[in-house]
Amino acid sequence: MSDILQDIDDALKHEKAEKFWKENGPYILGGALALVVLTGVFTAWNNWQQSRNAAQTAQMVMAMESGSPETGLIAAMPHLNGQHRAMALLQIAGAKAQAGKNAEALKLYREVADGRGVPAVWRDLAALSAVRTEWGAGVDKARAQVLFNEVKKLTAKKNPWRLQAGVQAAMIAGDSLDDPKTALSLLRAPLTDEATPPALKEKAKVLDHLYINASGAVKKSAAEKPEPKG
Repeated sequence: MSDILQDIDDALKHEKAEKFWKENGPYILGGALALVVLTGVFTAWNNWQQSRNAAQTAQMVMAMESGSPETGLIAAMPHLNGQHRAMALLQIAGAKAQAGKNAEALKLYREVADGRGVPAVWRDLAALSAVRTEWGAGVDKARAQVLFNEVKKLTAKKNPWRLQAGVQAAMIAGDSLDDPKTALSLLRAPLTDEATPPALKEKAKVLDHLYINASGAVKKSAAEKPEPKG
């Protein structure tokens, strides 16, 4: 009797399995096929992306090793995009800044800083470089305030350029905005962070000493100001 019941149970299970497969088999096969196709497409795209990145990196290396890196990078620009294009523009802008062509350098820095599809690390570096270039060429107090606000945003803890941005913001505050107190507060991170490059820390130390003296002079001047006669 138990054998008969077992046979009936097996038959029902088999019937249910056949029914389930008839109703859902096409969808299961379609999903599996789509997964295989998508996996193949992703693998092919990833391989193509790696190949393209390698080719663009090779072009940049060849340009940098040529007799005229700036000329080589400009010639390679039509073949570069994304972070490679951003890096090339930063290199070209740096060369122009060193040559005293601040307006051309600034234009390129702003192009990278405002570029879509450019990784944030390069946009932020371009923004910092743009502020440094424009402020270094000389600006009035109103424009200095705009540049200060821009570069101060880059001092956030998670920003990889926060230490360099802190020193730059301190210089603008202390030299252009007549605010040594703010300058000193901005220098605290570059002076105490173990990740600060040695050259940048030395610069921060010099500025710290300078703005401490300036802050003391301001306090002394205020203290010596004669009280108004009543």
